[in-house]
Amino acid sequence: METKVCVVGAGPAGLMLGLLLARQGIEVMVMEKHADFLRDFRGDTVHSSTLTLLDRLGLGERMAALGGQRAKQLRMTFDDGTFTIADFTRLPGAHPYLLFVPQWDFLDLLASEAMKYPSFKLYRSTETIGVLRDAVTGAVTGVRARRRVEGDFDINAQLTVACDGRFSTVRESLGLRPKEFGAPMDVLWFRVAREPGDAEGLDLRFGAGGLMIVINRGEYYQCAFVITKGGYDAVVAQGFDRLRDRIAAMTPYLADRLKELSFGAWEGLTWKEVRAREPQGAAGRQRDKWHYLPPGGESYAMLAERVAPAIAELERDTVVVSHGGVARALLALLGHASHGEAPIVDIWQGKILVFSDGQFSWV
Repeated sequence: METKVCVVGAGPAGLMLGLLLARQGIEVMVMEKHADFLRDFRGDTVHSSTLTLLDRLGLGERMAALGGQRAKQLRMTFDDGTFTIADFTRLPGAHPYLLFVPQWDFLDLLASEAMKYPSFKLYRSTETIGVLRDAVTGAVTGVRARRRVEGDFDINAQLTVACDGRFSTVRESLGLRPKEFGAPMDVLWFRVAREPGDAEGLDLRFGAGGLMIVINRGEYYQCAFVITKGGYDAVVAQGFDRLRDRIAAMTPYLADRLKELSFGAWEGLTWKEVRAREPQGAAGRQRDKWHYLPPGGESYAMLAERVAPAIAELERDTVVVSHGGVARALLALLGHASHGEAPIVDIWQGKILVFSDGQFSWV
């Protein structure tokens, strides 16, 4: 295959570049290793200047139709009060706010617009596995790609652009090493339910337990809990209860929304005690363990719904530290157990559940 420009990675940068080139009639291929854009992203913000650019490209109305949450202020909360530190309404132009919109919707918009131009091609489910180089000069002449059905194939291009993110295959193939500035922190990302009457906008919370960012995403909060660089192992060792207490200390209004799979009023009871105290409830759970909702608790179905977006985001081999409920949810989500089987499958203590090549095993 041949093209003028090959862009590796269909993120915002790659698709925007592809769109701009196609508008100029330049032949461009954009490679995306996933089949779609339906993954959770960290970068779901669209800035005022970007919205102005989209207006100039004639995409303003389509962008507005995506909805999203408009943040007009940024607040910081300390032990002695809450203070507004940024007022986006003072920005010039037609968009005096920071827009939070699901990135998959934004990417779909860019891709659909670019595909109106005959010089643009988007190849999904196409993984770039290396670069092609001229045997004499060493110049990059394209990429080697892989598709599940077709196998490996080459794409020759006059210009190759790497837009494949933090773990860039192109960069690694060229032996390039990014300069690291040693950010003294790591971030734990998670989501928490949002309720009517909660505050709008962005909130930075400072306290003795650390720093937390709370972002209004409409039906839920996207939260970033900042920890010491390399401190994740310590967080795991301290346990979820300790982490929950630290988060709740900084965001008291979220305290009752921070929970693992909970059996509510049954928490801490043996099944013999549950059957003795609530025989009807115990019988109901016995009939449908996947969907049954314990009083004040959560069903396996609800847990699986919470877990699914995080699993869909994974792009490489990953270790998940969790309780047995998440293991059961994964077995169902990945098609290894039915809703009837997942709640009763054996979960082994002291072993690791491995999912690989469409199979699972305990090691």
